[in-house]
Amino acid sequence: MGCSERMWHAGEHRSDVIGRLTTYTWGVGRGSKPLGDVDTSILAVLADGDLHGYAILAEVRKLSDGGVRLGTGTMYGALERLQDSGNVRVAAEDVVDGRTRRYYRLTDSGRRALVAELERRDQLLNAARSRLAGAT
Repeated sequence: MGCSERMWHAGEHRSDVIGRLTTYTWGVGRGSKPLGDVDTSILAVLADGDLHGYAILAEVRKLSDGGVRLGTGTMYGALERLQDSGNVRVAAEDVVDGRTRRYYRLTDSGRRALVAELERRDQLLNAARSRLAGAT
């Protein structure tokens, strides 16, 4: 098998083994892309209810025991991506001190995506734990 046959591009969905290169089908629902840590963290904090941007930042920090401090640009970029994918929507807007404050809500699709991502991570962590246990 030539090198070009073994390569695949981002965005391709494959679930086969090519030589020693193993690929997988994304997500429990087959076809959904795994979520990154930022998106997963945002969906997780929105699972408790609607939050505005500053509250999302604070809750992600709290969720991670201070280990994750999202920048506003990172958070708003992720929120836009999550809205585009249908996982989050703007639930309400109000004006505070002359500035528009948007409250974001986890959608049913977002809840399913979060559950699928947590299951995917659990499978990976369980496999890693099994290997570590076998290595001792």
